[in-house]
Amino acid sequence: MTPVIEIEPVSEGIQSAIDLAAPMLSKSVARDERSATFDDLTKDLLDGTAMLFLVWVNGDAVAAFVARVISYPRRKTLYIQHMGGKDLNVWMPYALQVLRHAAKERKLHAIEADGRIGFARMAAKNGFRETHRHFEMEI
Repeated sequence: MTPVIEIEPVSEGIQSAIDLAAPMLSKSVARDERSATFDDLTKDLLDGTAMLFLVWVNGDAVAAFVARVISYPRRKTLYIQHMGGKDLNVWMPYALQVLRHAAKERKLHAIEADGRIGFARMAAKNGFRETHRHFEMEI
């Protein structure tokens, strides 16, 4: 049976969505805590500096990720800052379609992500190239 996958950027009820996503994102945020805490991330989500996406598979919230637009002098990218949850192999290809669409709508040049070694296998299968455990996909 093919799973029903829904991935949506959160635009309403942001605090409730943050509360739902917090356990899924906690490991990712903890790895980066020397740069920003979960409170810092919450502030960015509430003020619109960052975007929260929730992943639903067959009606169950299984994952969340946070993305933000990064402006470089010569281009802008959609940066996947944090990701967490389960069943990545089930929903990631669909999530990348959603992110590609979001990036194209905003006239961005690429999608970027940092990741652990395990992320490398999935990233390579989905059009990213590894540059230094930092992954980029041109749009």
